[in-house]
Amino acid sequence: MDSCKAALDSPAIDQILEAHRVAPFDLVVMEVFATDCMAGISWLLQVPLVGLSSCAIMPWHYDRVGLPDTPSYIPSEFSTFSEEMSFWQRFENWLVTRVVKHLYRIVQISDNRLLKEKFPNAAIPDVAEIVQNTSLILINQHYTLSGARPLVPAVVEIGGVHIQSEKPLPTKLQQIMDQSSNGVIVVSFGSVLKAATLPTAKRNAMLEAFERFDQQVVWKWEDELDNPPKNLYTQKWLPQRDVLCHKNVRLFVSHGGLLGVSEAVHCGVPVVVMPIYGDQFLNAAALVNRGAGVRMDYEQVDNVTYIASCIGEGLSDSTFYNKD
Repeated sequence: MDSCKAALDSPAIDQILEAHRVAPFDLVVMEVFATDCMAGISWLLQVPLVGLSSCAIMPWHYDRVGLPDTPSYIPSEFSTFSEEMSFWQRFENWLVTRVVKHLYRIVQISDNRLLKEKFPNAAIPDVAEIVQNTSLILINQHYTLSGARPLVPAVVEIGGVHIQSEKPLPTKLQQIMDQSSNGVIVVSFGSVLKAATLPTAKRNAMLEAFERFDQQVVWKWEDELDNPPKNLYTQKWLPQRDVLCHKNVRLFVSHGGLLGVSEAVHCGVPVVVMPIYGDQFLNAAALVNRGAGVRMDYEQVDNVTYIASCIGEGLSDSTFYNKD
């Protein structure tokens, strides 16, 4: 709700409404995630509404486009399951899906209140009513990872749309990866999670585990490391897609963010996933179910033997991924 209020109070909203009066827009593309706050703006513009979901579709999105919701084999965004669920997992999945749908109504009531405060004389309808007129939802998922499911014409999967043509790596990084004849293990926890904030015990355990392997380790690390292993190269930022598609990469150690996971699938690289929050547990389950990944529990990442076994299991299947 804080982000919704900040958006409505932004001068950008007034600029958009003013620009629409001068030269009307034809379409609104709105992020549909955890609020329908901006749906009120689309109603003010009186143009078709297109939703954009940066992750798998949420339980409250199904009804607005008439999409079948089948929790018996379609895992909820809030679950940790793949399509292969036991009876009790299916029951939990059904229950969670129904509960969060009703809880989301609380969010929509807050959306209505904030819109009324911003536009007291506009008589904007309930956002729950507005979003029922959603013309299209573009979802950042793909059946190769999320599994086959029924989709109505108003829902289109665009997973992998962010993946661009391969670009040359920075010179030093290119040399390191080209010379790594035993292979490369890429480690990255994305742009939000900072690897340098790992508790000391977990960081040291990971470093010790990496030292047990012959592969070169390339880690997106935001700080300086004291006495790093000889096979470790750190860089504050990695061109992740281009690194993962290098022919010598054998394994990706990741938090399981959807963009990085999609890039790994695109590049044919197995993943050791350490999910922390959000859809990362769902992504981890999807990878494991497809034989493309290994789940590594964060709670056990102070155990060197456990980390090494997860990495070893990930590397053991790497012969199935031939990039040549």
